[in-house]
Amino acid sequence: MLNTGIEGFDTVLGGGIPTGSLVMLIGSPGTGKTIMIQQLCFAWARRQEELRQSTVNFENASNAASGNNIGGPGKKRSPKKGSQSASSKAIYFSTLSEPHDKLIEHISQLEFFDEALFVDDIRLLSLTGVMDEGLQKVGDLIVETARHENAGLICIDGFRALEGLAPTPDSIRRFLYRLSAQLNLLGVTTIVALERNLGDSPSEGDLTIADVIIGLYHHIEGSRVYSRFEVRKIRGLKQIRGLHSYEISTKGWTIYPRFEALAPKMLEYSGAGPEDSRITFDLPPFEEMLGGGLPKGSTTLVAGSLGSGKTLLGLHYLMAGVNRGEPGLFVGFYESPDQLFNKADRFGMDLRSAVQNGMITLLNFAPIQLEPDILAVRVSQEVDKHSIKRMVFDGVLEIDRACQFGDRTHDFFAALVTFSKVRNITTIYNYEISKIIGTELDLSNTSLSLLAENLVLLRQQERRNKFYRIISVLQMRDSLHDLSVREFFIRNNIGITIQGVAVGDEDQISSLAGNFESDN
Repeated sequence: MLNTGIEGFDTVLGGGIPTGSLVMLIGSPGTGKTIMIQQLCFAWARRQEELRQSTVNFENASNAASGNNIGGPGKKRSPKKGSQSASSKAIYFSTLSEPHDKLIEHISQLEFFDEALFVDDIRLLSLTGVMDEGLQKVGDLIVETARHENAGLICIDGFRALEGLAPTPDSIRRFLYRLSAQLNLLGVTTIVALERNLGDSPSEGDLTIADVIIGLYHHIEGSRVYSRFEVRKIRGLKQIRGLHSYEISTKGWTIYPRFEALAPKMLEYSGAGPEDSRITFDLPPFEEMLGGGLPKGSTTLVAGSLGSGKTLLGLHYLMAGVNRGEPGLFVGFYESPDQLFNKADRFGMDLRSAVQNGMITLLNFAPIQLEPDILAVRVSQEVDKHSIKRMVFDGVLEIDRACQFGDRTHDFFAALVTFSKVRNITTIYNYEISKIIGTELDLSNTSLSLLAENLVLLRQQERRNKFYRIISVLQMRDSLHDLSVREFFIRNNIGITIQGVAVGDEDQISSLAGNFESDN
């Protein structure tokens, strides 16, 4: 099995690329085919170095144990000798693409590039010298080079130029069949980069020869380009089907498997039982409204207009976890870490120390061309790294907007809920609304209902030329709760304090709460 060395790639493939297989990498110009096969070549070369070093270390250890150190006591064998001949090379063949000196100039800017790996581990060769002699000569050169150089990986970039040499579509299919069969006998894995969109060709008979088919796509919507990747076919392994996000940076390729495809398909979490402790905010009146706190492992939607206190309530929640030794994660889209530190300082919370000692982790994404799968990978990494128990998403509408391409909102939110439940994380999602009159907060038949096992409403109510902040618990799935509407205050050095039943026009406030009562 060939491990690709590309983050996320082996996961989507179901383990890696089967050794000796023929891989067709298909995409329009600019989708990143060349960078991918170059990255695969360097990953192959680094594995060969590691194998050589492991062999040398083993031989040195064996010689030391037998008292047969070569060169005298205390001297080690050079890793460039000994078992080097047992390693195999990656051969990169170009056709009518850019010259090799320009190619090296381009890839030298990427982090995976290592000039020391050329010649001994990677060879750059051109097929242009024999292309005028036909496909048979091209195939003979590739196979002879693979045999002479002891190749383990062959990459052919710009295969479209070779297709032009074939008199009929059947000729190119036969060429690929013979080439793949000969290289397979040598134990060589072959990767062919083809410039076209997967599905454009009416017959695609040449693709039937391939053991692995990979499609690369650029989807344009408005002024934005979405980069997507799929493994259409792979023999002998079970790939993760569908489209996955990818990006190309100075690191090279990074693939982000579709989060919904990785989520468990069965919910095995039992839910909060009567013996389970509740998750609290260190705000006793609020916990009384919640029936003791949030059920462990549940999801809560906190809805409110701009400036109603949603972010501050989330910080209260995470800081209460710090006091109980429960690590928390804050995922935000509007405020930088420094802004959050300043806000917390103003309300008497030492968020900075909690972050410095690892009890709270801040993940801040600018809501610009947000990719849901990149968000999910970062969240998953932090959850595993810090054993997160409490989580706050401050700005769920940004996730909703990011999921609209591909109509993913429902499945992505369902995967988030499943992810947090399986890991027993109690999660709050802050949802910004403009007003709550009539059915404005009716979440039925929307994807947001997946996040609202518990539903909390914050609102600023204008009365007699003064604004009052009021809070109510509209739904608690796993327990009874207080249906009253209460007034709360935001004070410097204190934060949120919650009083008794809201003051003022009692009938108006009671009517407001009654519009949103839900059955448990």
